[in-house]
Amino acid sequence: MSATQQPYRASITAEVALPQWDAIYANSFFSTYFSIIPLLARRFSASSKRPFILAPRGEFSPGAFNLKRWKKRAFVGLAKLLGLHKNVLWHASTELEQADILKQFSQARVHIARELLPPAVQSQITPLEKEPGQLRLIFLSRISSKKGLDIALRTLSNLDHGQVTLDIYGPIEDARHWSECGALIASMPSNITVKYCGELPHARIKEVIPAYHFLFFPTLGENFGYVIIESLLAGRPVLISDQTPWRELQQKQIGFDIPLARPDLFVQTLQTLIGLNQAGFDAYQASVSAYASAYVASQSTLVNDSFALFSRGQSPE
Repeated sequence: MSATQQPYRASITAEVALPQWDAIYANSFFSTYFSIIPLLARRFSASSKRPFILAPRGEFSPGAFNLKRWKKRAFVGLAKLLGLHKNVLWHASTELEQADILKQFSQARVHIARELLPPAVQSQITPLEKEPGQLRLIFLSRISSKKGLDIALRTLSNLDHGQVTLDIYGPIEDARHWSECGALIASMPSNITVKYCGELPHARIKEVIPAYHFLFFPTLGENFGYVIIESLLAGRPVLISDQTPWRELQQKQIGFDIPLARPDLFVQTLQTLIGLNQAGFDAYQASVSAYASAYVASQSTLVNDSFALFSRGQSPE
């Protein structure tokens, strides 16, 4: 650990030892600073029985866990040996994530509470022209191997007809992965245009997404997938993997959730979307708008879920 990181570690350790806090909420399982150090400090101090809520944020989904899986399996084993997660309450956003957690920690206390989101649905559908033979896609996420940008690019490289544009937004967190993606971009066929547009401030998401026909997000694993609901709230359907809680999208006519094991199906779906006409796209927009409005209307129950999570987190059980 560098000299600049050491004071930060010490400050976290000191904070965990303080008597003032009611509970700690950690937004990761594998994060050194926001999970591992606080858990170590709690485990080997007088705070070992005080409330700790841990949200792994999709890190145990099969696709995400298989990235550097031997290192992750070793850490899970060490954590069990040290009892780091004794008396911890786990926060899962869905039943699917609960199952992923229990697969690694079979005796875990898990509470399911759906994620809160800003109640900001587009009051009017922003029109966008859609002609057969052209398709505008947006990839909006942190750029790392877990998020599947390389999968998106490999899929596009197999499209031999239609004019397709993919604009990429998000911070580059994994330079090696971005270098691999750069090589894929450089070898794209002439009918595919890919552009990196930099980071996108959250306040601009709802104005930028409507410039595209679909969100393209073949992620390896999400516990919720904020960008997916952001796209739906902005009135745009999504093309995603099957590694998120957002499932059976085609039946709802709000998008597609495709198995990562079926790259051919991603290609086939994109070819269908390239051929989509205005009436077909407008039908997707109408379904997305209705779905998003209904989802926002359920916000009151989400707040109750969160209250229940923190109440349970402070109970001894």
